[in-house]
Amino acid sequence: TGFQFKFLFTALNVMVTALADRGGIIESVKIIYPNNSIITPDLTPKKTFVDVDYINKISGLNLTKKEICTLLEQARYKPELKGNKIELLYPSYRQDIMHQRDVVEDVIISFGYNKITPTIPKLPTVGSIDKLEQFSNILSEIMIGFGLQEIMSYILTNKKNLFDKMRLEQEKVVEILNPISMNFNVFRTWLLPGLLEFLSRNKHVDYPQGIFEIGDVVLIDEEKETRTRDVRKIACAITNNKVNYSEASSILDALLKNINVNYKLKKTEHKSFIQGRCAKVLINNKEIGIIGEFCPKVLENFNLETPVVGFELDLESLLNSK
Repeated sequence: TGFQFKFLFTALNVMVTALADRGGIIESVKIIYPNNSIITPDLTPKKTFVDVDYINKISGLNLTKKEICTLLEQARYKPELKGNKIELLYPSYRQDIMHQRDVVEDVIISFGYNKITPTIPKLPTVGSIDKLEQFSNILSEIMIGFGLQEIMSYILTNKKNLFDKMRLEQEKVVEILNPISMNFNVFRTWLLPGLLEFLSRNKHVDYPQGIFEIGDVVLIDEEKETRTRDVRKIACAITNNKVNYSEASSILDALLKNINVNYKLKKTEHKSFIQGRCAKVLINNKEIGIIGEFCPKVLENFNLETPVVGFELDLESLLNSK
């Protein structure tokens, strides 16, 4: 079952031809609808074309038309030369031929990747590691040095975790149009809810527990072409029977001192944190994050039985401040 015949027919063709390869006999079925009728499976070969010059340009090879046709036949195409173009028939069970480049890939596979001599591209630029990635790796090493465990959670989450469990009003977020699961139907806008979810699933592990994550969140930005913006963040959470705000503050202080960044903390209120135990993190009077001790109601929402402290910083703002 499905919503589009073009996908259903291809899936059916894959199944019946696979069974035929194992000795099965393919028989057709006529399906009658109120306005028309169809016969399945339809194993009529599909059509496409490819340009000879395009194949040689993309592949970097210097193949003759005859050589290209031979390689295409090995890939189960039926080629027919027409000038500098090759018209092709290919099996009905293939859904992956969407562009000439897909045909070029089959030509290269038939030719053999191992037979191709690697060449260095003649580009005016030299590749290097992205500065943000380098900075992320440095912060990761520092946090691991503090005895914290790095985790990697899904970028997809749900509004209940992002807002309801964190005692926040729901905001506009990027949502999946047709989600497979309601647990993963929106893109996260901050990392701390994911850390709390991780702690709630690991209550059987010995305490204390200290974790951190460096990852992207997706924010709505109407000025961007995609109307969204990826932002790299770092977040940390610590839980134990006697943990308090000062432990998160000491890790934050050590982290920023290790990268020679001066900062200030300014008292603030946030519904996710205990009043009086929460502060903004400021660099050059610009807010780049938040730190605090989570309030009992948030802990109850995540079924956590021990206090949790944590902080979250905008990593890109942190990098730009250096």
